[in-house]
Amino acid sequence: MNNYKYRFGIWVLLILLFGAGCTNKSVCLEPQSVALRAGFYYSNSDTSIALKDSFLINANVYFGQGNLYFNNLKNTSKFSATLSTTNDSSLFIFQSDSSDFTAETIDTIHAYHSNELNFISVACGYQFYHQINKISYTKHIIDTVYINYTNVNNDVNKEHLKIVLRK
Repeated sequence: MNNYKYRFGIWVLLILLFGAGCTNKSVCLEPQSVALRAGFYYSNSDTSIALKDSFLINANVYFGQGNLYFNNLKNTSKFSATLSTTNDSSLFIFQSDSSDFTAETIDTIHAYHSNELNFISVACGYQFYHQINKISYTKHIIDTVYINYTNVNNDVNKEHLKIVLRK
């Protein structure tokens, strides 16, 4: 009986030591990708630059290489999307009504940017920061696009683009 308890105790000790040695102690709480954040607005008047949030009922924003990703915007005025880490520009396709595919309801926004590799830590690795240099866009639904903050980094409180829609 004592021999059984002794062997059982050795096995439990070995399992605990083996389990403790295999735990991952390097936890990364920092996101590996940063996102461009944008908001939709209407101008209060023709002469004023004061802007009012524009809540979109059911719009889409397509982005990513080959525009494989999209955000469906329902009752919101904000969206986030990643910029290209391999190219110096990123294309966004804005569809003001997700059920209408006519050319008059679709605009493109082309963001020209530089990419900078940023070391986070050994546990987290790297992330890319971006500097927005220029914006070009079509004007079917969009009136103007303002660059609000040029640095796209891990500061989630910054809105980088203000997109003013036609009324």
